[in-house]
Amino acid sequence: MKQLLQEYADYNVWANEIIISFIKQLSPEQLNKEQLSSFTTIRKTAEHTAGAEQNWLKRISSNLNQENKAISSEDISSLLQFWIDQSKQFAAIIKDIDESKLNQVIPYKSLKGIPFENELYKIIMHVMNHSTYHRGQLVTMLRGVGFTSLSSTDLIGFYRL
Repeated sequence: MKQLLQEYADYNVWANEIIISFIKQLSPEQLNKEQLSSFTTIRKTAEHTAGAEQNWLKRISSNLNQENKAISSEDISSLLQFWIDQSKQFAAIIKDIDESKLNQVIPYKSLKGIPFENELYKIIMHVMNHSTYHRGQLVTMLRGVGFTSLSSTDLIGFYRL
């Protein structure tokens, strides 16, 4: 299981780096253009995705002693660096963890304060899947601001490297 999770986390870093490379090319107008999506701008979608990875890292870090930084979205470069740092931190957690700990049950609270618990491997799978979902939205939003030639972030593309 550890090898599969490591591949998925490495894929997440790779795919996020591709999306981030396109976002870096946007003007402030393109970043903040209102569009129909879960989060109404590319900036808000990037902030949400980075913030979600951070929230999950905080939830699991109390059990794994990982360092977390505060999100900074004052300028887009800082936000995008923060996002990729969070993704790399997930990959590092998996690389460094003993496989037996992947079944460890992690108690946490939702953003609404509701208590839950899940095995660590399920949390990691959720976070990677969540990022994939929002990357798909970002591809559509990028097309909405004029990008027509986007590189694929499909998992099979990662495996073809």
